Amino acid sequence: MKSLPEHPHWDHLRQQAKELLRDLRTAHPEAMQRLQEFAPQLAGAPRIALHDAQHILAREYGFATWTELKSEVAARMVARADLEMQRLAFAGWAIGRGFNRARPKDAALLWARAGTSLRQDPWLACAAGDLATVQAKLAEPGWVNAPGGPLNAPPLVMASHSALLHHPDHESGIRAVVEALLAAGADVNGSYVDGEYPDSPLSALYGASGRVGDVEITRRLLAAGANPNDGESLYHSCEPVSNETMRLLLEAGADPRTDNVLHHQLDFDDLEGLKMLLGAGADPNARLMPHHGLPALMWALLRGRDAAHFAALLEAGANPEGLDMPWQAARRGRVDLEPLFPLAGLSEYQRAVVDVLHGRSTVVPPDLQMAEAHLLPEAAGNGHFELVRRMVEAGWPVDVKGAEWGSTALNQAIFHGRADMVEYLLAHGADWRVMHGYGDNAVGTLSFASRNDTVPGGDYARCAELLIAAGMPTTFEKEYSFSDEVTMVLESNRG
Repeated sequence: MKSLPEHPHWDHLRQQAKELLRDLRTAHPEAMQRLQEFAPQLAGAPRIALHDAQHILAREYGFATWTELKSEVAARMVARADLEMQRLAFAGWAIGRGFNRARPKDAALLWARAGTSLRQDPWLACAAGDLATVQAKLAEPGWVNAPGGPLNAPPLVMASHSALLHHPDHESGIRAVVEALLAAGADVNGSYVDGEYPDSPLSALYGASGRVGDVEITRRLLAAGANPNDGESLYHSCEPVSNETMRLLLEAGADPRTDNVLHHQLDFDDLEGLKMLLGAGADPNARLMPHHGLPALMWALLRGRDAAHFAALLEAGANPEGLDMPWQAARRGRVDLEPLFPLAGLSEYQRAVVDVLHGRSTVVPPDLQMAEAHLLPEAAGNGHFELVRRMVEAGWPVDVKGAEWGSTALNQAIFHGRADMVEYLLAHGADWRVMHGYGDNAVGTLSFASRNDTVPGGDYARCAELLIAAGMPTTFEKEYSFSDEVTMVLESNRG
């Protein structure tokens, strides 16, 4: 078993993983012995990937996963940095900012390794659950509602937004801090502004109910008078795995007719949550605002929801009149929706499209219209791989751009980390250089998606390998940043 040096350097570990991958792919005896010892399940695998080498290296250093090794190294490196860097890192890891998700394991490791200077920051102590530090500061008049710390947020917001509520070493402390702050007169409707969303103040209740999804603190804040109609909490309560914070908000008077809440709920495959909102009075005919956009039925179709979601909307009073739902469903290959939206009276063109999407034909209509062509990226974004295959193999233009951010099917596959779909699309002529609606190509998609881990478990490293094999360069004139795994793929393929 190897031991990490006291001051590990991330670049050295990345280089070790790349060298191990190279040796594994050339069946170097020492590398194969390491594989047998630390990852025997990979023996005889047809292909060894970078993440396999990373896993072996992590196990050699005594960590269960590469992610755990990364967290340890990151915490040690930041703990040696100056205090301001430590404060920014801890706040970002404990709470997250913008599209960057919280990293509670990293935050906990940093808090454990950092010196007393970091721990003396009372706002960070709220996020960490350090009750003694918070209680000492509460003796100062006015501090209980004073914004401060790296996020310039009031203490109660720091505690209720902290993802360390999910960490066993910090959970009870944070709950105690919340109680102490409320007892001292904390403003239960206090908020802060994330620099990436300057027009959307984020309340303590939003943190508990949406960002963290903590039922007990949500209940406690509501009991103390938090406003359930703060413009953010109900919308984001659709996001946690459990619907309990949404239930609490609705019981406390949150308005289910709030703009776009129903649509956001349909972004998730969550029938229980949908029924909860509809039962509370959400308008099943609501349109996406502020531009009076798609109604809920069409949004459900766009998001690939199953027949039960449509049945719930119809039962609640959704009106399909004027939406041409039979054709809208059929042109997306939704055979499962025919009982709800019976198909009849199709034109010759419509029948030809439907026959391809339903697997009855392999020939694209010669006069394929753009309205149907741009459904290819939509199918890719919803993960409907079989439908993507039918469309491409029938002759759909593989690089056609869809309605959502002008993305191609390849962009959508990369965005969701679907390496299998990326491989298929590239093999069928998809061009990584095609520009999407945000003024970039597949490189920009890979950068954004891998950095923000838009779909946890997405294989962005493999996507990078496939794109490189298809001609994507490994150095760029424009400045990009990628996840560590994708960066390693790029570096290992440079001259």
